Amino acid sequence: MTNDESLANDAYRVSDIYLATTLLDPEEYPHEFLAELYLDRWGVEQRFRDIRISMGADVLRCKSPQMIEREVCMNAIAHRLTRCIMQESAHRHDVPLGQISYKGTLETMRHFADVRKRRPKNFPLMTKTRHQYHPVKHGKNSGPSEP
Repeated sequence: MTNDESLANDAYRVSDIYLATTLLDPEEYPHEFLAELYLDRWGVEQRFRDIRISMGADVLRCKSPQMIEREVCMNAIAHRLTRCIMQESAHRHDVPLGQISYKGTLETMRHFADVRKRRPKNFPLMTKTRHQYHPVKHGKNSGPSEP
């Protein structure tokens, strides 16, 4: 990368942010506090984007007000469950939650839901340990027996 390219890239970096607010008392609302509020709001905006775009909830398919309310509630529940899985994954692998992708989590969940749908009807889900399905025999009679 040449110096000209570096300068061009730096030209797009914002060094100052101006925040218009009605919270005018600098002692009660210091600029650090306002910056935290702004970052919190940005996080909320990202969550709305996750619900609208990643989950495909930008278009409501229902027609009656009652069903629209249910659809919005179901989208919120699905979003919350996805966030819970992200939180559990972050905790289990000891990484910050911010490093877990919402879209990646959603795609993984959809993949496993598809796999579950495709399993044969007579193939049980593995809800028990291997030993509970086929008990392990111990002792001298544990091997195959001959007639």
